[in-house]
Amino acid sequence: MDMMTGKAEQKLAKLSSDPGTRREYGLREKALLDENSRLKDAVDTESKVS
Repeated sequence: MDMMTGKAEQKLAKLSSDPGTRREYGLREKALLDENSRLKDAVDTESKVS
């Protein structure tokens, strides 16, 4: 299992140093946060209407 962990850490280090991958991660994270906010607002609006 240590070898698998080491390989995963190496791959993560390589990906995190790549500006394109970091940008994609940031965009994905923002999209997820925006979607969560949109859904929360929809639930809050629905509860006020009911």
